[in-house]
Amino acid sequence: MALSGGRGVVWVIGGAAVLAVAAFSAFWALQRPPEEIGGPLTSREFTLGGESFSIGLPESAKVSDTPGASFVWIEMRPGHRTPASIWLEAPYDESQPFTFDRRRDLDGGGAVEYRVSVNEVEVGSGGAEANLDGRLSFDGRTWSVACVTQREGAVAEEAEWCLKLLESLSQLREE
Repeated sequence: MALSGGRGVVWVIGGAAVLAVAAFSAFWALQRPPEEIGGPLTSREFTLGGESFSIGLPESAKVSDTPGASFVWIEMRPGHRTPASIWLEAPYDESQPFTFDRRRDLDGGGAVEYRVSVNEVEVGSGGAEANLDGRLSFDGRTWSVACVTQREGAVAEEAEWCLKLLESLSQLREE
């Protein structure tokens, strides 16, 4: 491994630059909201409030639901240091003192009223958390919904990544 010529030094430096760019690109892809990580969405089933539903999720997502439980937790990047998750809870607690300043009508006929915020995280290296907290009205039901993503320099609107996934929500009907 002789590096005596100028070309050898350039090759080593050029190779290191390519490696650094590739590593940075991979790191940045993991920092983005989950729907940007790529891949098609697959229909995943869960139970909430004793009823069965499906939602389109990336294949790597982990759905944690317990039969009879009043909540479902969906982890988009299980085990990753910058989490992204969706929390659904039934029914929505009307006594909550929240006010919502945003609304999105869903293609499936439901609607999400919500607010977004950023929480600076003091511990760990994942960066700020972008949060969406709201009320999901769907097929005669009202659920609490929360979406979180975390990365360095996160802005509040990044928490809206989950709205795209909620578009695919549907109830499974027994035949």
